[in-house]
Amino acid sequence: MGLSTLTPSLPGGIAKAKEGSSISPIRLITLLILSARPVAFLAHGFAFRTSNDSLVLSHLQSRSSSPWGPLFYAPAKDASTVKANKDFLMGAFDFNRDRLREIDATSNILTLDVGVLDQRATWLKSRLELKDNEMKKIIQSQPQILAHTNLADKMDWLQRRLGLDDFGLKKVIVGAPHILPCSMEDNIGPTLDWLQWRLGLDDVALRKMILRQPYTLGCSVDENLEPTLKWLQKRFDFDDSTLGKIVQKNPQIMHLSIESNLELKVEWLRQRLGIDGRSEQFRKMIQLYPVILGLSIEDNLEPKLAWIQRSLSLTDDDLTKFILKFPSIFSCNVEKNLEPTMNFYVDALGNQQKARSLLKSTPSLLAYSLETRLKPRLEEIRNAGILVDSLHMRRIGQYTNEQWGKHILKSRKISS
Repeated sequence: MGLSTLTPSLPGGIAKAKEGSSISPIRLITLLILSARPVAFLAHGFAFRTSNDSLVLSHLQSRSSSPWGPLFYAPAKDASTVKANKDFLMGAFDFNRDRLREIDATSNILTLDVGVLDQRATWLKSRLELKDNEMKKIIQSQPQILAHTNLADKMDWLQRRLGLDDFGLKKVIVGAPHILPCSMEDNIGPTLDWLQWRLGLDDVALRKMILRQPYTLGCSVDENLEPTLKWLQKRFDFDDSTLGKIVQKNPQIMHLSIESNLELKVEWLRQRLGIDGRSEQFRKMIQLYPVILGLSIEDNLEPKLAWIQRSLSLTDDDLTKFILKFPSIFSCNVEKNLEPTMNFYVDALGNQQKARSLLKSTPSLLAYSLETRLKPRLEEIRNAGILVDSLHMRRIGQYTNEQWGKHILKSRKISS
């Protein structure tokens, strides 16, 4: 290890070293300790200071290759700076002391000059036009963002790569703030390239998918995304085109665990519906409504199946046929949607059995909006003097606005 051009203020043997002379690391450390001068041993090398605190020597080694790492300790932090930054994080973003201790151990943001955190947070909030709760969510999740000086470059890169407007950029960052500490060129860029290649996406389709599920950008291709896609493709015999369409609409499916979610859910659905898990019917159900694989059995699937079977008086076979026809019924809430809609058809037809038969044959009628479609149209046919029967109740739900307008006009002419 070479040592040269040292100032006369250094102690005895060290100060006498001449240009080009060298000294062993062990002798250097010994002399420094004996000199009783301030020394700071850094995790990535070492440095020492003279009595006037001017840095006169530094030897920087990579963190990974340094054999001296365990012997070194970081220079003491300025207590007043740390306290000021802690106070800022507690006041602005509701950090508690446990979280601050965690940050202190894993990040350097508490040692930044007083005011830097505030400036960077203010810039980030302004750049993305964030609400207070959105800003708090981001910083609480990823406080180390405030240590980065190149956030503007990263956001510009992300906007260019995905063709995002400012609102789209905000949606991506709020949905996946963990991507900001990542390298855009080395991490996010390759992930985007892979998604386009693997799913056959053009730039527009890629942008739409990421806007639906920004979290995808932070997932590992090798450990998360590719294994899940391979499992789905093999399990349901989806070709590349079908798989691409499914994932574009429901990118969250790529985030599900194979062992603890996908395999267990498929087996439960197979048994509960009494259907061959390898059948074309089962495959079609997953293709139509892949979201079903991410729903909770206890909180969603089982309670809804029980309600449907009980309310419509369905046999097990009838229930299976009902779900295969309309698997997206699992997206409806029983108390807010299904039950009030069921009661609407019973009241309109004046007969529970007729309502049950209608809904059993056409399950999708349960998914239409009461306030914007079903109730207004029922009132229209009543005002037009049209008989309220099962045929018209089916039309109330299924007709488009154009079809409905023509139907009402025709019915009024006939009745007049």
